[in-house]
Amino acid sequence: CHATASVADANCDGVDGVDADGDLIADRRSYGLDCEDADAAIYPGGFHNETCNGVDDDCDGVTDEYQATALAETTLVSGKIGASEVVILRDGTAALVYLDLSDLAIKLSRMVNGSSVSTTIVGGAQSTSYVLQFAVALDPWDGLHVAYHDMKTMGLGYTYVYLEDIAHPMIFAGSVDTNAEQDVGAGANPAIAVDALGRPHMSYAVGDNAGLRYATGFIGDWDIGTVVSGVAGKYSAIALRDGFEPVIAYSSGSSKMRVMIAHAPTSGFFGVTWTHSFVDGGSGSGSAYGADLTMALGGSSVHLAYQAGNYATTKTLRYATADLDALAGTWTRATIDSNNDTGYSPVLGVDGTGVPWVAAVSGYGSSVDLWFRRNTTTWVRSESFAIADAAPGLAFDVRNQSPVISYYEASTEALKLVTYGCPTN
Repeated sequence: CHATASVADANCDGVDGVDADGDLIADRRSYGLDCEDADAAIYPGGFHNETCNGVDDDCDGVTDEYQATALAETTLVSGKIGASEVVILRDGTAALVYLDLSDLAIKLSRMVNGSSVSTTIVGGAQSTSYVLQFAVALDPWDGLHVAYHDMKTMGLGYTYVYLEDIAHPMIFAGSVDTNAEQDVGAGANPAIAVDALGRPHMSYAVGDNAGLRYATGFIGDWDIGTVVSGVAGKYSAIALRDGFEPVIAYSSGSSKMRVMIAHAPTSGFFGVTWTHSFVDGGSGSGSAYGADLTMALGGSSVHLAYQAGNYATTKTLRYATADLDALAGTWTRATIDSNNDTGYSPVLGVDGTGVPWVAAVSGYGSSVDLWFRRNTTTWVRSESFAIADAAPGLAFDVRNQSPVISYYEASTEALKLVTYGCPTN
């Protein structure tokens, strides 16, 4: 190197521009990306260094975000509760959608003026429907879309809830697929996503061994098609590439269950060919990959988390990712939690920097663990919530840049909402 002001690396430190703090990232004043060149702990992309210090530690223009320490834990509902999911409304507040096991109804709960307000949105003891499995998605206008397996009609049901007044929401409901094949019917283990026009897209199982279906449209006008037939699709997750194109992750096989992914080039027009690609799976008899799975898109990547291992023995929490434009290409896989008997009911979200977070039940009820990926290879458990029994479901959301998680504490029969962030936020 020849030190001279006329070359990019004027001081021969290996960095083009001025790097006063030695973090190998040039100062913004010399056309680099470092927003604070006097402190090597501050640099772009260092989201895991964000602390509650009033400083933009990762140079993204936002202060004190992506906190992995619980700020508050609130009990919203008490009683016998099943699965729950978190949705973040436009005003930044969280609401819980949950299954009330006392009357097999889907209910919505939110803090209003310091008190928890709950509303039944699907089912109940006096209803024509009752539910054990459901999935939700929120559109940009605070419209809640609910897909559920109706155990009375043995079909797939759908409900739209407008949340402008959470105590008195407007509810519109209808049946999607009532094809009662075999003993389970249609609609088991549903998944749902909403496109940029507010149109729902749903994937769901048909019968015990009758395949995976996809439905989209509006109440009273549904397009329904088969994604894959046979012993496949008992578990699935759905997301939308470019806001419209469905991407579905699903389990396939029985004695050797594996994780597959399918995508279609167009949405809502059937006759198109679904492209199927292998994601992960074991080779031995009894291997079970994808018995529980979840998916999210972030940036240009697709992220999956799922249970992997063997039906009878080891069950671990596993992760896979690939480029959205190369789903048939190379998948990067990693084990998040290698402890035996983990990976139940995983739920995944991707924060604003593209970092995946996963919450899952471990030890079949011993705890709910929250993980995030610190770099391309390392996963960190940031939180563990002890519970006395298996949690039938949990939810996780990072759309407010710090996690929000719900979990059921069976020992106290309490459904809890945990928010993360800084006390001054």
